[in-house]
Amino acid sequence: MPNTQSYNVVIFIGGTGARVMEACTHAAAMGMIGPVELVSLIIDKDSNCGNTLSAKKARSRYADLKSVINPAKACEFATAQIKENDWSFDGALSQLLDVDAETTLKNTMVSDKTSQTDKVLLNALYSRDEQNQSTQKGFYGHPSIGALLFKAMLKSGGFKNDNSLNLAYGITEALKANRETRVFIAGSVFGGTGASVYSNIARYFRETAKKISPQANEHLHISGALMLPYFGIPKNIEGKAEPDQNDIRVLESEFFIKSKVALEQYGKDAKMVRRKDNKDFIFDTLYVLGGNHLDSTAKYYVDGDREQENHFHAAEFFAAGALGHFFSQDAAELPGSVNDSNIYTYCLSTGDAPVPKIEWENMPTDYRRKVSAMLRFCVFVITTVKAGFALAGPGESQQIPIVKRIHGGFGKMGADDFELLKQASEQVYSYCAGFVRYLRDVLCTGHDWSSDDENDPGRVGFAELSYLQSLVKVCKKLDTDRKEGLLDEIAYLSDHSKVFSGEDADVNSTKVGNRLQTQSFGSGDISARAAEYFSKAYAFCKN
Repeated sequence: MPNTQSYNVVIFIGGTGARVMEACTHAAAMGMIGPVELVSLIIDKDSNCGNTLSAKKARSRYADLKSVINPAKACEFATAQIKENDWSFDGALSQLLDVDAETTLKNTMVSDKTSQTDKVLLNALYSRDEQNQSTQKGFYGHPSIGALLFKAMLKSGGFKNDNSLNLAYGITEALKANRETRVFIAGSVFGGTGASVYSNIARYFRETAKKISPQANEHLHISGALMLPYFGIPKNIEGKAEPDQNDIRVLESEFFIKSKVALEQYGKDAKMVRRKDNKDFIFDTLYVLGGNHLDSTAKYYVDGDREQENHFHAAEFFAAGALGHFFSQDAAELPGSVNDSNIYTYCLSTGDAPVPKIEWENMPTDYRRKVSAMLRFCVFVITTVKAGFALAGPGESQQIPIVKRIHGGFGKMGADDFELLKQASEQVYSYCAGFVRYLRDVLCTGHDWSSDDENDPGRVGFAELSYLQSLVKVCKKLDTDRKEGLLDEIAYLSDHSKVFSGEDADVNSTKVGNRLQTQSFGSGDISARAAEYFSKAYAFCKN
């Protein structure tokens, strides 16, 4: 586990990185990432990508959850502090351009000062379409474009935004102060932004540390989740069966080719990952995740921007576990070697073998405990706390379970305290609703999202999908204030006990409510009592 003085950075690259970031936020909420402070950053050329915006919303909901439970001294979940770094890819890239110029390869690399030789070389390596393609929404699976722009940023001074804040500033300052520094990078090797930036940014940080001192380099530990192909591109692309061959869009047919080329380069570079007899390296450890089968994660192909918001996949779920593993290790353990190198692999499928179903026993024991505890907690919050407010009639506010339990014995709760408690409960519910949708998606890994067939359950069988689907439907009703049939659905969810396929089968939230009836929450301010209420509820959900 990093010590309290360590500086920890998590970098999520591209649309895939954004999905992993959201998965990691849920891992932090489950307590899979210890009580450390993480500086979180998304590097994506398409800053308005739906995946990126969704990840940022999840990070905000996590912050709201922490703000509610923070006063509880013995809180057992959501202990990691996640801070946002506002560095922007567009902000750094804009310094290479003339004012108001379109962000294209040609506009970035060619100016009045560009030599004729460099222009000829650019024309030889990049087609006219590639040179003129707007990169406002990303690199469309063409890492060669992103790599050249990335190197141009480095040459110009290194990742500086309009405010001249260098991306490596925090890392540099921590290393100069002899602080242990950990960097975790998540992104794909088969897309555009991830393939362009992944190893280059790690190399940049390593070279930065070496320039400071040999001791600084020893204090820097770099790891990451390298995502190999695991999802495919929907066929229905703006009414066309397949994109035109001259189109610069992402081509699924190139995923494995690009990954093969990238991995071969990684393998040839003896300095890429730390080995037993090699002290000159970039990554201390590396987690490689993917599969031979490309699953559906979206109904339609969209050309970036807000509409690009994919469903979650089991690969992202396990990538979040990789981050938790890296940040749970003691510093002395990090240089240790597994076999000949520190490369951990998780393949959902290989070769021509049938794609396996992921069952309860395929998950690490600690992961199972924490997933089941968080789901129990979410069910309790949804069916007892949020539903209590939603189903209360006029004049019944004092009978809402959380109000009655927290304020019992102190007379009628005042209007101000009631509103504070309602707002705190809404913040906790908002996180929980996001978690159940995330877990539902993970269970649907392998489901054809381009189809409307709900009978195609997917390949993850560690929990009962129908239960999660019912829970998502209840959240939709609560969000839109639709009460028809709500009471019966909530009663079913509250008392249901057959959700997980393993030994942790009971998610009965009625039992949690009954145990809370035996607890006292003192006479302090309403925020402290609410924090203690939710903290104890989670503790009861653990067993």
